[in-house]
Amino acid sequence: MGMNLDSKLLARNFVHSSVSLSNKVVVTPTLSFSKHHYYVIEKRQQTASASLLFARHMKTKERVVIKILRDCKVTRYSLVTSEERLLYQLEALHWNNKFAPRIYMGVARILGWSYDPRSIVISEIIENPTKENIDSKGEYALVMHELPMDRRLDILLNKGDEISLQNNLRILTEYVAYMHTELVEPPIPIDHNIIWGSFEQLQKKLEHNLALIDQLLRTNDNSQDWASKESRYIFKHLHLLNLHHRNLPKQVIVSEEQKETLITLRSNLRKILRQNPYQGYLEKRIQQQRIKRCHGDLKAPHIWITPYNYISDTEPWEYVRVIDAIDFNPSYCNIDILSDLAMLVLDIQARTKSSVHTSRFIENYLRLTEQEDEISRAVLAFYLIEKAIMWTAVSIVYDDLPDLGLAFLDIANNRMADVDTLYEIPQLSAQTSLLLH
Repeated sequence: MGMNLDSKLLARNFVHSSVSLSNKVVVTPTLSFSKHHYYVIEKRQQTASASLLFARHMKTKERVVIKILRDCKVTRYSLVTSEERLLYQLEALHWNNKFAPRIYMGVARILGWSYDPRSIVISEIIENPTKENIDSKGEYALVMHELPMDRRLDILLNKGDEISLQNNLRILTEYVAYMHTELVEPPIPIDHNIIWGSFEQLQKKLEHNLALIDQLLRTNDNSQDWASKESRYIFKHLHLLNLHHRNLPKQVIVSEEQKETLITLRSNLRKILRQNPYQGYLEKRIQQQRIKRCHGDLKAPHIWITPYNYISDTEPWEYVRVIDAIDFNPSYCNIDILSDLAMLVLDIQARTKSSVHTSRFIENYLRLTEQEDEISRAVLAFYLIEKAIMWTAVSIVYDDLPDLGLAFLDIANNRMADVDTLYEIPQLSAQTSLLLH
């Protein structure tokens, strides 16, 4: 992440830990003051980077979700060393406490685990990790309260009537506007050669993201061996460790027409960013302090909206909780707030199959955050296309969600068609020209 553990974490009074992941029961020495807490694992979800254990305390019956990072390295992040894993866990605790207050309980040391039988043993949950209460030789998990699944946004988007949908999206718009104006902070410089949000930094990031498209284009319609070597290694490694019962990713058929669409979109996106006015647009966004340390992964499965009462004194957006903020790569969270918004807009559109809702969402957000100017709209148009292309590949290659990935591809293609004028940027209005100088 550009900084070593001492410079990044000791400032927060954290230290690192290490232990190897195994499919056997592992019991490690414990701190003398540490208690053992036994949990029954009722369900697990596996991602390329982590195991999510939905567990119940054997004694208190409290239900929690335990996140354990895995030893792996992929294009988007590295979790090879114990130092990296703990760094990400503590970053996650710090930022998720901002975006989802009272949901994240803290970190706990893994004292022993086994995936057969389904149980795990952890220490007391540490709400505020410090040098004094973290064992430098241990491996730690992130622990949070389990949230009701029926209030998760992707579920809400697919059930209920039109009025409920509009109300939930209105409240969500207010929350995201509040998040981007009140909760996020200016990014912490990690390298004097990197100016977050600059034209040069975004060019490099764009090429990094477009590398995911190369992985998708290498799929072979006539073979189950469709994924990149990197992706196949991850899933094979997980299978050998017996950490889940999923099969290897199913074959995804990406038609020749869809591949041609990806190639065209990739080329046109590069052309858009190279247009001279965009350098001025991006510089203006930096001057306006619109580059922040954002959530970085705003999408429906990370958002909960609890039932709310219109006659209470509580602001509606206080019923929203957003979990699982980016913690593994600063280039994905030190971003323009419009980039943060773009992912959520696209996810809502892909799931509702409606551009009407997202258009209303965008307009309300821009109004609430005072970003209705020409520059903001042009920058958002770029991010919407960039995110749609990137998440086409991520959904298919990493998340094993081909239907959602192809929905993103359709959105990217349609949005590119809607902004054909971006290929040849029109003359700016006199007012906008003045703003850039």
